[in-house]
Amino acid sequence: MNSKSITSRFFENAEGIIAASNGDHSAIIHYLDLISSLSAESIYLLDLTRRKFCYVSPNASFLCGYSVEDALSLGYELYPKIVHKDDLSFVVHIHWAALRYLSKIREKRDEIDYFFYEFRLQQRYSFIATPVSQMTYHRVKPIWKEDKLAYFICAVGSSVAQKNPRPPCLYFKDRLTCNEYSFKTQRWIPVAIEPLTELERAMLILALQGKTGHCIAKELGFGYSNFRRYMSILYAKLGVNNMQEAVLFASNRRMIFTSNQDKENYQRSSDEAPLSGHRSSLTADSLQRIQNALDSSLSIRRAAKKESVSEGAIRYWIKHGKLKYPLKCVRNSLKVRKSKKDSI
Repeated sequence: MNSKSITSRFFENAEGIIAASNGDHSAIIHYLDLISSLSAESIYLLDLTRRKFCYVSPNASFLCGYSVEDALSLGYELYPKIVHKDDLSFVVHIHWAALRYLSKIREKRDEIDYFFYEFRLQQRYSFIATPVSQMTYHRVKPIWKEDKLAYFICAVGSSVAQKNPRPPCLYFKDRLTCNEYSFKTQRWIPVAIEPLTELERAMLILALQGKTGHCIAKELGFGYSNFRRYMSILYAKLGVNNMQEAVLFASNRRMIFTSNQDKENYQRSSDEAPLSGHRSSLTADSLQRIQNALDSSLSIRRAAKKESVSEGAIRYWIKHGKLKYPLKCVRNSLKVRKSKKDSI
């Protein structure tokens, strides 16, 4: 794939939705410059009309050894130079998918917060000849001007995702809903967002301070065995394997400092939401797969692990009648409890 084809494919779905530009970016650049001085993330601004960068913060996370002046002059030609060759087609495709989605929506435009996706950049260091791969996350926020798309503001930071990261997501301003992109169907599909509990946020905030599991348990007033149990539930909810991944996953997606009001809104919207639509806490397909697992005599714990959701989410939907726990599973559970009691 050559540079010219990359640039043209980036904007394949942009006709008719991009605003005309007068070239005056001074106000927005001034504010981005102030924000970037306070942020550890690399921030850059894409002028979608001119198809070039009009601001890039002097942060190595995105520049990968190039200067700000290099980025501004190269524009989209910078991507083939800094993106891992195996991820370049992914970057082009997701940019294409984002523009296609934005070209079709009208009434939900103000609800969109940002797109989130991960890919590898090639960091260059003076002490080694070969670039080093670094997995990064990108938060991309669309900016509209007079009913037309004008800019993408992008924030870049380090990610703990592996070579095959999670699918790209589109998050909404209510912090309760998101759409996940399917490369197979090339559609943005509603998926579950279960907000962190107050306890989970407290554990992650303490972990951000570098405290060990024993210290966190002591500060929050429970034993280490309970701490490990709570963390296993949190890992299952986030789909991660350790504390470092949990902290970065939640902080990169701005989940740790979600307010109690957001949680209350989530509970209210979950009570009112139908099985379809982007406000549903689980998609109809997910609920059906969970129900099939329960019908096949899987426990709630195993069903939750299989679908990568928390046990609490399944119990919530059983309580609200969206899922049914088969009677034979209840009987088996009672038999196990009775057997354990008789053996004591």
